[in-house]
Parts: sequence; C-alpha cells; structure tokens
Amino acid sequence: MADTPHILRDTVATRAGMDGVPFGKMARALGTTERIVEDVDGRHAPEHLRDVVEGRELAAGLSSGRHAGPMAAPDS
Repeated sequence: MADTPHILRDTVATRAGMDGVPFGKMARALGTTERIVEDVDGRHAPEHLRDVVEGRELAAGLSSGRHAGPMAAPDS
C-alpha cells in the first residue's frame, strides 16, 4: 500500500497525540480545529489512555448514556 497524504497526516496526528502534544498545537499544525483533533485523534493522548485503563471513560460513557467507541449507537 502506498503512503497517501491522509495516512501521513494520520500518522503525524497519532504520534503527536502519543507524545502529549496539546490539541491546540496539533490543530494548528494539521490545519483543523481543536475539537476535531480531540474527537478524532485524542484517543492517543496519554491522559485519555490513562482514563481508559483506569476505567473512568467507560464509567463516564455509561453514566451519560453515551459510548465513544466504534460500536456506539448514533446520537438521536
């Protein structure tokens, strides 16, 4: 599979998230909004991963009636 601009952008976003780069800085570098970075690439951030490991995200998703995972039901 050849590298495409999307794959390269996704790799940069993933690595930046894993390195703890602030979402605002990532958004400026990627030419998008902080909200999009948080929603799409934020899952790689150390804080998010820590919350998942400690079960806080699952508990928060269940208590709000929302689940952020790939099998989530669409919002009504």
